[in-house]
Amino acid sequence: MAIANRLRCYPVWLLCLLVLGAAPLAHAQLRVSHVAHDAVVAGEPVGLFLAWEGDVPLAGLRIDVPPGWMLESVRIPDPDLTQQTRLAPIREDGTDRWQVDTSGMRVARGTTLFLRLRAGRTDRATVRVAPTLMRRGERADRDDQSAEVTWSVATRPHRAANRSLRLDRDQDPAPGYLARRSLFQGSWTASLWMRTAQADGILWSSWSGDEKVAYPFEMEIDPNGRLAAFTGNGQRHYGMRSLQPVADGAWRHVVMSWDAAAARMRLYVDGQAQDSLSLPVSMASSWRSGYLKVGARASADADVASFGGEVDELHLFDRVLSSKDIASLGRQGEAPGVRPAWEVHFGQARDAPSDREERDLDVVPSLLSFRAAPSDIRIEVEEGGLRLSFVSDDPGALRFVIERSLDGTTFQRVATLVPLAGETRLAWMDRAVPQGVIHYRVVPIYADGPGDGSPAIKAGLGQLADLSTVILEGNFPNPFNPTTTIRFEVLEPQMVRVSVWDLSGQMVAALVDGHHAPGRYQVGFQADSLPTGTYFVRMESGTGIQTHQMILMK
Repeated sequence: MAIANRLRCYPVWLLCLLVLGAAPLAHAQLRVSHVAHDAVVAGEPVGLFLAWEGDVPLAGLRIDVPPGWMLESVRIPDPDLTQQTRLAPIREDGTDRWQVDTSGMRVARGTTLFLRLRAGRTDRATVRVAPTLMRRGERADRDDQSAEVTWSVATRPHRAANRSLRLDRDQDPAPGYLARRSLFQGSWTASLWMRTAQADGILWSSWSGDEKVAYPFEMEIDPNGRLAAFTGNGQRHYGMRSLQPVADGAWRHVVMSWDAAAARMRLYVDGQAQDSLSLPVSMASSWRSGYLKVGARASADADVASFGGEVDELHLFDRVLSSKDIASLGRQGEAPGVRPAWEVHFGQARDAPSDREERDLDVVPSLLSFRAAPSDIRIEVEEGGLRLSFVSDDPGALRFVIERSLDGTTFQRVATLVPLAGETRLAWMDRAVPQGVIHYRVVPIYADGPGDGSPAIKAGLGQLADLSTVILEGNFPNPFNPTTTIRFEVLEPQMVRVSVWDLSGQMVAALVDGHHAPGRYQVGFQADSLPTGTYFVRMESGTGIQTHQMILMK
């Protein structure tokens, strides 16, 4: 492929991204390495990433899906991330079981396998994937080393309040747009929303594909499902990549910025810093592009895969946005006090500008919403019941419905809360708690109907062991340079260990190791001697292991 020359130069550690805190699955040879969320929508594509950790050749996969679900494809990228192999799954007659044959491939330890599924109309869905190995010349499924993931499935219709551009990689790709060339002669920020469950394809490009032509940016989904962002000066390409896959079927907010004064380029996904580049100051003077293409390159290049999925809310700013502005852009669709120099929308109220290429666009109702779901849900056991509290800073929510379930599938309304002016944390006491384990979720109600509910939280008076008794809150600030504060809360007396690890799996600091009484704690972390990069906080306690990602940006 045309992008192969650039991909070969990218660090190999991306194939071996450390997943800390997975001690309970360390014995398994097939592991879920990434899944975006615990809820999906019927009829929508879903991306599931698995990691093969076996020491013996993988002969195939056996995938069990719920009734009505479809396994559309299985892809395996090569170690250099230059291409991928698409495997056609075969469905067993009369069953919801699929088989994939990998016996003709070299699936080495650490290889990523990308499964694209389409959700069916089931209340709850479990997908189980078992490795197939060769034993004495015969194929054998290893159910004891299988990987599985469970989703709750929503069947709500698409909202008509927002619309996005849908792109089909097998048909004519998306339009091109004209933007002022002067936008790229100083600092700038490019921002868009995207959703896909297909790996490998051009997302948004200002490059013609000519190796001798300089360009400010190109965003792609690489064969491993991660976001790749490039810039070039006509002689060399410079690349960045996301830390986790983005081809998982969830809406992702993508930002790429150029700070002309610092000669630094940065990449963000969902408000979190992913990667950065220090570039020659002369880079900007070589950029001449004023033509932007969505879903493909400016030139027709049959050797390059186009993007398949949805995009919306394209913005170009003639400045570098702060982390706070980027977070606001992701939550609200705009950064207060900062207007874009160029923008494209596909909603009913704000159509795209007239300087786009004339063609029929596939604009569809979209699930993308800038309404924030309730978060930070907590359950506290008190005399006479359970106290549920949550945070919502969305002023558009008129009230909140609290729902309860005995099986985690069928929910019933048990309470309605109306927030007071300025109130962000709301609480409710359940004084009629059933015995055993129960599930709660919170659904905001707006003037035009219900919004996205919170993930379900599990609790119960009869099985309090299911409740975590120590909480890793994270580090502040994040990203940081070179000092940050790590905070955690202990609910019951116990031993707590807190350490920091790098991506190679080496511990770089031991911060806490001792018995702690109930309370909230914080510990500082100095990273003066460490290089820019991604690190993980690892907290071990009697209730398990928790991890949190930190970004050191010097």
